[in-house]
Amino acid sequence: MSFFVVSLLFSFFIVSCSVSINPIRTKIIQQEKTKTEKQAFYEIFKKQRERFNELDKEYKAMGRFFNLIETEYYRYVSPEEMEEVIYEGINAMLKKLDRYSCLRNVDSFVDAGSAEKGSQIKTKFFENSKIGYIFLESFLLIGDEDLSEKFAEELKKMKGLSMRGLIVDLRNNPGGYVTLVRPMCEEFLLKDVLITRTNKFKGLIKEDFRSRENNLCKYPIIILVNKRTASAAELFAGVLQYHKVAKLMGQNTYGKGTLLRLASIGKKEAFFVFGECFLPSGESVEGKGLKPDIELNEEITNSDKIIELAVKELQKQISAK
Repeated sequence: MSFFVVSLLFSFFIVSCSVSINPIRTKIIQQEKTKTEKQAFYEIFKKQRERFNELDKEYKAMGRFFNLIETEYYRYVSPEEMEEVIYEGINAMLKKLDRYSCLRNVDSFVDAGSAEKGSQIKTKFFENSKIGYIFLESFLLIGDEDLSEKFAEELKKMKGLSMRGLIVDLRNNPGGYVTLVRPMCEEFLLKDVLITRTNKFKGLIKEDFRSRENNLCKYPIIILVNKRTASAAELFAGVLQYHKVAKLMGQNTYGKGTLLRLASIGKKEAFFVFGECFLPSGESVEGKGLKPDIELNEEITNSDKIIELAVKELQKQISAK
């Protein structure tokens, strides 16, 4: 066999090998990539599993508690009395966790008047000064009412009346669902502005929530707050204060920056702290609340006098433009 033929066959062998090896090499790279992704997922899963194992221990402990109650008391007390004993035991365990976790009646967060009134929003329009007023009772989901949609509707009506300034009254507002804060804040913010950062399950899940709408607020806003303004109400007020869309008037707020999860237990509902939320600045209101731009004493803050002062402050800001 000539040297030329041998060389040609050798070249053909090399090319054949490279053609067959390249897919294998590509497959190996893909496998390595998949392996890395699987490893990253496993690390997250491992952390979750450890957390769930901790919860599982707590649930088993509660189970043993129930068994003990049933064994010791079922012969001596009525089912109603035994149920109350169990609820008391659960509530005591929950309260050991932190200052928020507890067991409550299903309707404990709903003011008795809310359901009768049919809405958590009350509005008023001061025709002479063209200033709107919106009172928000809470940030809860009550009945079929969509609070964020109702809020947007009322704003639209007032804008149609050539509104020049707005008062949002959050006094005695206990807060509620943080998910309602985002669309309500979006009524006053440009697109992609940071609203809040949340930290859930001890840092396992971290999320940023930004505005999805593009609304430029063209009028001044005063938000009324007091010592009982808490949770989601503080977040709403804090976001607009941080972005210089609104000024706060009244007293320092309550100081609740935690996220609560609700779980039904028989006729009761258990509230667990499962995370925390932060202002756009990165700070939490937990334990310190929000400091008003315009501080007033308790008597004025909790009276109708504060509304008069808010109207005057807005008129001053409108005149200064």
